[in-house]
Amino acid sequence: MADFAPLAAAAPMAASVADVATRTGEVRDLFLYEIADPVTVKRNRSALVPIVQTGVEGERVAIYNPEIRAGNPLTAFRIRNTTGLTLEAGPITVIEGDSYTGEALLDSLKPDEERITPYSVELACRVRLHHSSTDEEVHQASLSFGYLYLHRHRVKKTVYHLDNAADRVLILYFDHPIERGWELLGETRPVEETENYYRFRIDVPPRQVTEFEVAQKGKVQESHHFTGLTSREVAFYLEHEYMNEESAKLVQELVDRRQEIGAMHEEVGRTETRIEAVIADLERVREHLDALGDTPEEAALREQFVKRLGDGEGEITTLRKTAEALRETISEKEDELEEKVRELRF
Repeated sequence: MADFAPLAAAAPMAASVADVATRTGEVRDLFLYEIADPVTVKRNRSALVPIVQTGVEGERVAIYNPEIRAGNPLTAFRIRNTTGLTLEAGPITVIEGDSYTGEALLDSLKPDEERITPYSVELACRVRLHHSSTDEEVHQASLSFGYLYLHRHRVKKTVYHLDNAADRVLILYFDHPIERGWELLGETRPVEETENYYRFRIDVPPRQVTEFEVAQKGKVQESHHFTGLTSREVAFYLEHEYMNEESAKLVQELVDRRQEIGAMHEEVGRTETRIEAVIADLERVREHLDALGDTPEEAALREQFVKRLGDGEGEITTLRKTAEALRETISEKEDELEEKVRELRF
């Protein structure tokens, strides 16, 4: 465990450090330090007066957050303010044994408050994440405004592969994202919960890979518009009891109506294709007519071509009426279908 230097470190000075008693006073959200004993500084001299000069409770740990650094945790110290005073925010120099190991910024700490503060990268530990998910069976189905909604639970798992190459046990805290509305599974509970993360603690043995799994369970929903449903799917939903027989019958009626309308749309398409073909044929007939002369043979051909023009124009008129009638019928049936859709609920 690292030794934690006093928060007010000694430095060269003109006068020796004075031993003083200090207390804090709260002023709403602010605080002030009060020197309990008077301090005398001689003329033309200076003195460094420590506000806090005592040991604090803490230990060397590591903290991992994939959004900060994906491959490694950060070396940190967990500190509890056992001084009885409020510690002001400021820079911290970390010395382990006789070696300088890093620097950090410490936030303000009230008495007995605890915080984990990173100061370097824990290169001896590598972290890999493996994500997976499984969907459970549908537990609820509903139909509303033409959409069939299937509700099920999904279990998402994240496995943390922790490769500790160091010769010491690594006390590791790691932050796992919280998903609102999702339930945390398993017996292992976080030691802390922030607004956005679960914070877990695990002791990672030296020279081996340790796996730690976090599982969460939540609700998911998939939707299918009845226009995309087939009779086979309706039968499947009935077989798996996503809907009862009465509901399946009503949905099948909607499917049949939609298929009927689809068939009519196809008929309109075929009619319009035929109209285009007749028009193209009449254009060719007119070109032949323009090329005919006044010989008896050509006169006979002219009569045939004129008849074909008349027949073609008549067919086009009939086809256009047929297509228009189909469109009107489709519009009526679609309005009826939409009304049925709005009425159907289960």
